[in-house]
Amino acid sequence: MHSHMEVYRKIVDTLSNIRDDIKAEVLLTELIENGRLKWTEKKVRTLGIFRRGYRKDIDQVEIEKDPKFGTFRHLLFSIWREGLYDSLPKGIFHDLRKENQKKDIGQVKKDVEAEQQERQAARDFFFPIEQEFYNQRIALEMAERKVLAGFKSDTGARYFAEQFWGLDVEGIANEQVISLLYLLPYAFSYKGRLEELSTLFSIVLDDPARWRWAYGNRREAKESEVLPLGNSFLGENLVLGETFEDDIPGLIMIVGPMSPRRAASYLPGRGQYKLVRILERFFLPIEARLDIQLEIEPEGRRFVPGNGQEKREPVYNNILGYTTFI
Repeated sequence: MHSHMEVYRKIVDTLSNIRDDIKAEVLLTELIENGRLKWTEKKVRTLGIFRRGYRKDIDQVEIEKDPKFGTFRHLLFSIWREGLYDSLPKGIFHDLRKENQKKDIGQVKKDVEAEQQERQAARDFFFPIEQEFYNQRIALEMAERKVLAGFKSDTGARYFAEQFWGLDVEGIANEQVISLLYLLPYAFSYKGRLEELSTLFSIVLDDPARWRWAYGNRREAKESEVLPLGNSFLGENLVLGETFEDDIPGLIMIVGPMSPRRAASYLPGRGQYKLVRILERFFLPIEARLDIQLEIEPEGRRFVPGNGQEKREPVYNNILGYTTFI
């Protein structure tokens, strides 16, 4: 029995030394899946969100013992989150009429102590119900992990990308699809962080990528987008002529250096081209226009006459506008 208690103390010490702000259900899932803790050996107690702004999700982890025998009962996770008590109107648990009464310091102190007792009694009442809520959250975390583990198979990753995200991943390598699926849920955290996006794009595309801004882009006015006279304002959504200067800066993504064969995969309709457009859709500002500039390796820039029939393979460095320029 002593050895078991020592194991739980080590778990508490390990969790107490974690400096990162990790959700309680993530750590509990890790402990349960690795056999370090059983479902019945954990409890979660909510403390409210008053100090959550400058505290970690988990305030502390304690060992709860049986009061009679002194044996281990469960690990108690105290977390800074709203419970049922915090979500319900205050008047359900406390007498709000006392707040409008004139009181001396002694009476105020008594009321505060009484409110604290009422609060604790309400939290104790909802405590068993909240355990079921967190059991469901742990089960959800486990289900999400199984989905992520399924990405290791070709069919699992592609099916999830097509059915859940609605992506066209035909022609995209499975490793790239998996990397994309892991990163998509965190797209919001990369807002405005171009340096980090360069690294992200390089990882997913498997090619070096960097950025530069493009200003003063001249654009053509499409006839289908022109509004009838009387419904437009000159200088805002109406121009004279067929071209106009777009004041919104655009982004030029420079990819490479790469071989001519690799550059061919960035042609419209190919896998790398589709992948760039998917990344643009989820990670770049909607108003920013993205242009792709491919950088070819010096040894691949030479123009080689012929159509490749002699070697029975295509000559990739003869693509005008991509690897060959006049």
